[in-house]
Amino acid sequence: MSSGGPSDYADCVQGFIAHFRRAILAGTLVVSQVHAADIFVTETKRTKDAMVAGKHDEAIKHLTRMIESGEASRLQLGALFAIRCAEYVTIDEYHLAIEDCTESLRLDDAGHFVPFQSSLARLSRCTSYLATQSYDQAIEDCTALIEAKGVDLPTPIMRVKALTGRCASHAALGAYERAVEDCTMAIGLAGTGAIDTPLLALTYSSRCESYLGMAAFESAIVDCTTAIHLGEQQFSFGERGWAHFSLGQLDAAIADFDRALAIDPNDETTHFRRAVAAYGADRFDDASLEFSWLGDVNVSYAYYAIWRFLAQERSHGSGDRHLATFATSNDLNKWPGAVIAYYLGRLTSSDVFALAKEAESEHDDGQSCEANFYVGQFKLLAGETSAAMAMFETADNICPPNFIEPPAARAEIRKLNELPE
Repeated sequence: MSSGGPSDYADCVQGFIAHFRRAILAGTLVVSQVHAADIFVTETKRTKDAMVAGKHDEAIKHLTRMIESGEASRLQLGALFAIRCAEYVTIDEYHLAIEDCTESLRLDDAGHFVPFQSSLARLSRCTSYLATQSYDQAIEDCTALIEAKGVDLPTPIMRVKALTGRCASHAALGAYERAVEDCTMAIGLAGTGAIDTPLLALTYSSRCESYLGMAAFESAIVDCTTAIHLGEQQFSFGERGWAHFSLGQLDAAIADFDRALAIDPNDETTHFRRAVAAYGADRFDDASLEFSWLGDVNVSYAYYAIWRFLAQERSHGSGDRHLATFATSNDLNKWPGAVIAYYLGRLTSSDVFALAKEAESEHDDGQSCEANFYVGQFKLLAGETSAAMAMFETADNICPPNFIEPPAARAEIRKLNELPE
């Protein structure tokens, strides 16, 4: 399963959006008065005051009045739609933002508008596409901004944001090498003064995430450490912890997960990773408690039930009761239900592997990888160490690098290799 737990949403995308909120709107206060006729002076001032005060709903209300007044020229309408689009981004109304930015760009089809306006519309729409996981469209908008020439040339800070946004989009699509290229280009602009500290931190964090996808864990640690020093801490502590875990550095991993959770105690992904790392470090009581908490948070998530069972069996040998309760209220015909049925004695290991193959024929999501790992865990509980070792080695070889099972399998392999002959 993916190392992120039940939610695969990219945190680096959320970071990009958060930075957009902090920084991009500063320029719109100037744009809001470009070509403004006298009739707009009052509403323009009210819009500006609302934006400075962070009253985005109020700013949108004043912008809407100007748009719907029937008095705005084509140039004015284009500017107003671009600004309202940016305001919609700040309140998470991404579909409305996309509509407004699209209209602003349509009105500017002849390229006569103020350069900042088209750049703002492109960047706002790129950000909105990121937030709605429309990554191909985000890449298209960010690329248009990055490659703009002449009068449409964006400000350096906008170009950096577009590169970082495209980096995050490529990473979300699994194009990690292209993501690294974009983030590296953005970081390269830091020496020109075109990138502020919060954005630089986010860019390093995004490149760290991309390195993790490439299984370049040492490089990920370097970039996440830099991001942490620059102030991007919660997400970067968690990702650095994942890199440490992937390298078998379990104590360092748990320490980083602890730091991340001190900032955000409710981060389910980091709780899950810390629990698996504790399990790998033979801290089964700690793992059991954390998996129990996760199971209570998400009662229908089968992987939490599986790990809770394993940790309880390794801790004090009483995992059956909770697993049986889970089985009565959830559909075991859906993967990884076969693993649970196997643990409860309803299926054989051969059944599990066959069902994994069947599931992969419909949608390959690493089921054979998981079958090897979780059957291997049960073999280990039964004292069948040779069979368990073979399955852990297979899981390590065939599992995607972003799955939780490969580093967990390597932890078991290391411990088995340390057993006396």
